[in-house]
Amino acid sequence: MILCAGYFRQVPNPAVISLLTRISQTRPKFFGLVKGFAEETRAAAVLALAAQGTKQAEEAVSQAVNDPRIRDITRIKKIEPKP
Repeated sequence: MILCAGYFRQVPNPAVISLLTRISQTRPKFFGLVKGFAEETRAAAVLALAAQGTKQAEEAVSQAVNDPRIRDITRIKKIEPKP
């Protein structure tokens, strides 16, 4: 999964934005018993979304970096709203 996200980071394709968004938002719940994606996989999806360059992808990235673990892995800064 990380390799696929890496590919779409290098070769942007607007058709994968919804899938990458779902991956970036699906985290394990309930002590890992409910399946989700690992932090590294979610971070790779966020980096691929950042490379897409569309408004929908930018919105997904700004939501994903609210998670401090993803923000630490990707080193993408949280965007503060302008007054």
